[in-house]
Amino acid sequence: MEKDEHYHEIVRRHLDLFIREDGTIKGYSLDEYNLDHINEGKNLFKLWRKTKDSKYKKALDLLYTQLKGQPRTSEEDFGIRRFIRFRCG
Repeated sequence: MEKDEHYHEIVRRHLDLFIREDGTIKGYSLDEYNLDHINEGKNLFKLWRKTKDSKYKKALDLLYTQLKGQPRTSEEDFGIRRFIRFRCG
């Protein structure tokens, strides 16, 4: 197995622990506006391009929906206030 294929398989196995067959993400809640999920979701782009598996595309679409509604600061940066309140009480 080539190095790239080995890496791809590791990433796929890891993401498959969280991405369900219908594209929903285990432990994910859109209304939390948790940007950590967006960061992890970057790996879905390459995986979807390689496999064409619709569950990865659906998960990407879900995360994109979050970004469209993500609270913003007055400077138009992404706000994380709602997530901090959730995490800190």
